[in-house]
Amino acid sequence: MKRFFLVTLAFGALALSACGVPDQPKEHGSAVILNTQKGRTEIIVDIVDKAPERTKGLMFKEALPAGSGMFFVFDGEDQLSFWMKNTLIPLDMIFFDKDYKVVEIVKNAVPCKKDPCKAYPSDRPAKYVLEVNAGTSDNIGLKEGDKAELSI
Repeated sequence: MKRFFLVTLAFGALALSACGVPDQPKEHGSAVILNTQKGRTEIIVDIVDKAPERTKGLMFKEALPAGSGMFFVFDGEDQLSFWMKNTLIPLDMIFFDKDYKVVEIVKNAVPCKKDPCKAYPSDRPAKYVLEVNAGTSDNIGLKEGDKAELSI
């Protein structure tokens, strides 16, 4: 009986570990600090650095709290392309190079519920992308060339 209980417990633990959600962000409570002529703005972010997480992004989220966003991390600098498939809220997409310098800002990317969805590519190589509520980049005076810091 004891052996049966231990085997059942082991299988239960294995089943529970398999139920983990692989597309959950890696870090919670991290922040990206954007430095503009208007000052410093802290955005609380979820960091996503794995392909499944990056693919899902903010899909199906009905709201994004003010002052928060999602920070995408890629292995190296490249011309990146994002889309808004199954994304329900308009977003600003801020592309950064490896030194956290803003290389491009896509303002007010519109939600897309069915194909074909518009792609939002970066014109220059980027390593990081920050998605925030549409209008955030204008509200804080963000411009290309501004720098950011990451606080984990």
